[in-house]
Amino acid sequence: MTSKIYDIFGKLIRVNFDNSFGSSVLQKELSLYPIIAQDKNPDLDIFCQSHQYYVNQGFTNPSIHQELDNGFIANFGSSQVEFLFDNKNLKRINFIIKPSSSKIKKYIQKLRSIQYCSVEESIGQIFHELVLIPSVYFQTNQFLLHASALKSSKSDVILIGGTGGVGKTSLELELCLKHGFQFVSDDICVASQNGWIWSNLAYPKIYAYNLENNDKLTKKLFLNSSLTNRLHWALNQKRGKNKVRRRISPEKLYDSFSQEGGLVKKYLILARAEQDEIQVSKISHEVAVHMSLPIIEAEYNIFNNHILWHQFNSYLQDKEPYTSLQNILIRWRELALQALSQSSCFLIVIPLRIEHSKFKDKVASIIRNMT
Repeated sequence: MTSKIYDIFGKLIRVNFDNSFGSSVLQKELSLYPIIAQDKNPDLDIFCQSHQYYVNQGFTNPSIHQELDNGFIANFGSSQVEFLFDNKNLKRINFIIKPSSSKIKKYIQKLRSIQYCSVEESIGQIFHELVLIPSVYFQTNQFLLHASALKSSKSDVILIGGTGGVGKTSLELELCLKHGFQFVSDDICVASQNGWIWSNLAYPKIYAYNLENNDKLTKKLFLNSSLTNRLHWALNQKRGKNKVRRRISPEKLYDSFSQEGGLVKKYLILARAEQDEIQVSKISHEVAVHMSLPIIEAEYNIFNNHILWHQFNSYLQDKEPYTSLQNILIRWRELALQALSQSSCFLIVIPLRIEHSKFKDKVASIIRNMT
């Protein structure tokens, strides 16, 4: 087993890799983060393995959640994540993926996947979404926002938030590829109470609608890709432009990306409505926080359920849970109010039936004028 310490979300995280193919893929994806000297004491230890731990059966309610003496196990189907605590501090995570042993099953898995990849090939996405981001739940000075983050030429961070599919990634691509903005995060932002947005270097997810009238991006996405890969894309996009996607390293996608993040200066929340024109209105940071927390709560409902199940199983044993979802959301609200207090917040309401290219041009122009 090999180990490396990374600076991720402002924490020193030691990741321990086994010799599996999945671990080699994960090491490549994590290489985008700064690597720290091995003699440093990490804030968190993560062990990545491709086999299942044997765990003594304890309280298991429901079947995909199991309590341990010092934590709990969340089963996500293709992976199992064990969160282990010392007192109430998260100290270790065991991350176990469950790859198929059959080559035929792996190939069928790729064909059925929206992004044409096996469990091991998508390990970077799984690791960010089910290990790194959930670890933030147990940090007292950080919270989450469902937003893309970009750096302007002034090094200020611009957040583009909203529900899924509202156009965050499309604007990120437009501004980073054409107008000199720097990539910080594609989908989930990790923020501190002082307004610092940490870089989340999970590979951006590009959908078919993101490629409309963009030959340059299409070439980047399918450079050296196989005929089967291209055929999978062509067939699946006929079902809908949101039915197929690919992940690509921000290093390959953009001219530059930020490893350190920056202070948020503007937070733009996108929404769709049945109207004719784009409307922009300034809102208070209190309103922005009230709008944002339900979005991230809904976005991470799968992990939120495990927090709730951990509470239930703890009370069954007459034990105090390590945390509660209610306390997490209260803390996030307090942190978000502090973080956004020095930022300008705006609501941008977009017509439901606006052409995608027109949406990108007009809203990107609005954002550029703000910076």
